[in-house]
Amino acid sequence: MSKALSLLILCVFASFAHAGDADKEITAAFSELSAEERADSLNSAGYQLTMADRERARQYIEAATELAESLKYDNGRIRAHQNMARLHYGSREYIPAVEQLQQAFEILDGDETHDDSAVLYYRYAHALNGGGRTMAARRAFHNSLRIHTAKNDSLGVAMLTRALGLLFIRTAEYDSSLVYYGRAKGYYEELGNTQRVAAMINSMGASYYQLGLYEKALEHYQQSLLIRREVKDLEGVSRVLTNIGMLYTRRGDYDDAEPYFIEAGQKAKEAGHVGLVAYSLTNLGELLETRGDLDGALEYYLQALEYNREYAERSNLVLSLNAVGARYAKMGRLKQAMLYLGEAHAVADTIMHKEGMAAALMNMGVAYVTVGDNKRASDAFEKSMNITKSTGNRELLRETLGHIAGMKETSGDYKGALTSFKRYEALKDSIYGEAATKNIDRLKVEYESDQKERENEMFRQRHRANETLLIRNKTIIILISVSLAMGAVFIAILSTMYRGKKRANVRLNETNREVTLQRDEIEHKNTALEDALREIKTLSGMLPICSSCKKIRDDSGYWDEVEGYISKHSEAIFSHSICPDCMVKLYPDYADKKDGQKDEGLV
Repeated sequence: MSKALSLLILCVFASFAHAGDADKEITAAFSELSAEERADSLNSAGYQLTMADRERARQYIEAATELAESLKYDNGRIRAHQNMARLHYGSREYIPAVEQLQQAFEILDGDETHDDSAVLYYRYAHALNGGGRTMAARRAFHNSLRIHTAKNDSLGVAMLTRALGLLFIRTAEYDSSLVYYGRAKGYYEELGNTQRVAAMINSMGASYYQLGLYEKALEHYQQSLLIRREVKDLEGVSRVLTNIGMLYTRRGDYDDAEPYFIEAGQKAKEAGHVGLVAYSLTNLGELLETRGDLDGALEYYLQALEYNREYAERSNLVLSLNAVGARYAKMGRLKQAMLYLGEAHAVADTIMHKEGMAAALMNMGVAYVTVGDNKRASDAFEKSMNITKSTGNRELLRETLGHIAGMKETSGDYKGALTSFKRYEALKDSIYGEAATKNIDRLKVEYESDQKERENEMFRQRHRANETLLIRNKTIIILISVSLAMGAVFIAILSTMYRGKKRANVRLNETNREVTLQRDEIEHKNTALEDALREIKTLSGMLPICSSCKKIRDDSGYWDEVEGYISKHSEAIFSHSICPDCMVKLYPDYADKKDGQKDEGLV
């Protein structure tokens, strides 16, 4: 891990840990980095913390700016200005964001080969568009697209083409938006990005919808919805469901529209997308309004407005402001209506949202009609129609003509009312012609049939999967049973072997005891025998003995008395006595006396 990356991790940790502890770690890490590495790390930390901790992000970016300026480190200065612009843009501070990016362009000095040049133009375009400078934003997007194209950056080209399509749809140039969305779809198909392909198809449907080509719009919506359901893109599914619901609402098929809006809100909540939740609330409010529940509709509109003020982008804010203002206008509450509609017109004008401006003016006209001020109402309707004609939005134009016809009829100008009504009907027929209506109905049936078929196929797949799982479970049970049976047999064999071994051990122990006893007895006898042998001394061989005195010569040449020699070489003990022959020879008198006593004893 590089030193700079290690420092970046420490910097990000700083936003979640105690500041003092983290700053100590960062200070220690800083001592090991070069000055330019410090600037890069501070920039990276600021970028990463932009969403999590904006204040600490600002501190890091300002420190990076100061350090890069002191080093005259251009890359560090450019990135610091980009990061600060990103911080401003996230807070909807578009003018400061533009100024920061202009300073980055001054450092870049026209060098389009720089790694950051395309990104700079892209961010510059978004900041300009946020500030309402639509044409300048378009030029910046084109510059970024040109650089990405020169670099053969397919992903960058796709991203910029999509951004231009979105810009054109917001300026109500729907033909151009179709062209760019179609190109972006092709690029994403080459990249294999299915999710983005579905998004482009949906956006093309939105362009057709604004042009009043509902048949084409529904065809694209359904195609996008199928893809997005397959890839489990919850946010995308919510967007398409909302678009389909709006199309049915425009046709007056409110019962068909309602389940789409409800599911759209559910998917938006699952995806955690607050802007889409607000959009669904607005659409449900419109449905309640068509059913006469005006108070319920207003409640939905106000909830959506609260979401959009805090979280959503300004185009959605325009939608909510118009919805609330229109509701108050129909209730005859001119002051509240003009308050919300005036804000809607101002915000739409800032971001060049022509449809939002036209809708606000149309609703102002309705408010004036409600209080009987037809002159102001006519002026508002005329301005709305002029803007609407430039956008080609036939549906909004038809709606405005309907309000004008109603105003003129109420004021007694039946000729003017008839003229406006004829134009209204002509537009209605062009939008909702019999052929178009039949095709829309056909597409609806085809889509519902396809959905049913998909559901049936999913059911069949689940059924097959359950069968496979059941077979697998049976197989597992059989294998487990066989294993248990084999285990039982094995245990029985082991038990039998154990008992046999136990009996053999008993017999062996008994034999060992017998052997031990016999061995002890033998050892005892051996000991006794050894003791007896130790007591026995034997004389063998030839003994030299004197013929006269009968002395015996030992091995050393000494002559010893017979009794002494034998005593030395055996265990014999001599006790001296006199044999009868010697007694006669040596003691004849004693011998005669001895014999007489014996004879007397015998008589």
